[in-house]
Amino acid sequence: FRAGLWARHSVDYDDAWTRARTRASSTDPARVGDKVWRSCVARGSRRTIHAVLAMKTCAGVADQSEEAPAPHVAAGPGKDEGPAPYTAAGLGKYVALFVLAAVSAAAIAGRVETDVLHRRLNVSPASSATVDAQIPHHCHCLFIDVGLNNGDSLIQWPREAADNARLSPDQRRGMRQCLSDMHVNATCYVGFEANPNFNARLLDVEKALLSSGRRVKIFRETAVSTEDGTIEFMVDTEGHGLGSSAEPSKAVVTRSKDGQWSTDFSRSIKDAYQKVLVPSVDLGRFLHTATQRSPFVAVKLDVEGLEYKLLRHMLQYYPHALCKCKLLAIEWHERMMLGERGSALKLTSALTAEPCGVPVLQWG
Repeated sequence: FRAGLWARHSVDYDDAWTRARTRASSTDPARVGDKVWRSCVARGSRRTIHAVLAMKTCAGVADQSEEAPAPHVAAGPGKDEGPAPYTAAGLGKYVALFVLAAVSAAAIAGRVETDVLHRRLNVSPASSATVDAQIPHHCHCLFIDVGLNNGDSLIQWPREAADNARLSPDQRRGMRQCLSDMHVNATCYVGFEANPNFNARLLDVEKALLSSGRRVKIFRETAVSTEDGTIEFMVDTEGHGLGSSAEPSKAVVTRSKDGQWSTDFSRSIKDAYQKVLVPSVDLGRFLHTATQRSPFVAVKLDVEGLEYKLLRHMLQYYPHALCKCKLLAIEWHERMMLGERGSALKLTSALTAEPCGVPVLQWG
């Protein structure tokens, strides 16, 4: 147990091995047993677990020799008596204690700061298993609305896209088949909205759609990102939440009394908006699961400037899932992102060209 605690606090693996080897080398081979001693000193691994085992195997037997004489057994003719070998059961006990201490220490050290923050803010990190389990099953068609806002677009955006003249006749026909009454039980809708101010409204929308027979799942107060966990989300408290985003470099957008919008590049939303911590879902990983379950997946992406980071991430790490989508309807926010001028055209070209070839609609 002492060895387990010592290795738990040891930071340098080489130092751990050196201590074990030094202690083993200082032990008289005749007292420890030649076979055990040679095995310990010859062990060349520098990983902490081996260092601990070496220390307990070598020095532990020496301690037994120093503190109490080792029990002797009657030797056969012509054989010398020797100390009892170090038992596998005893060694197994130290291995189990060490593993328990190491695993517990790693879990505590890696999570304590984040868990304290989550408890203070009453936020639970998004789990990929939990999120995936809530995706409706057996959906022939799956429509995903990222940046759901007040929920009005969840059912409406696919209908608008199906009538868009920029899609080919075959693409529009595929959308309309999914939206027909004949396929109502095989068509599913999933939405994401990070702004907590829409929670009550979205709960009502979800209940109403479920009661009407729609297959719907809305992830309230949940952002999409490049990884599962938590993310800082900036809430627009002045513009009815419309400018809220998880992209901190986005410029502040204001609306005048006469309804005109203007962009203030001297301020970013990181400095101007209220910050909240919300669960985040890796959109690429989510699409990977979605495209495996459904042959027809269409996505609307309205994330107020985060679309550039998300699309680059998915093109790099989840290109197969992204390019399997039947449609991407993207609202670009270049007018609010100084560093992304020209990026919409480049990303659209990368998405629509081979080998990806996914249809892209400019939304909004």
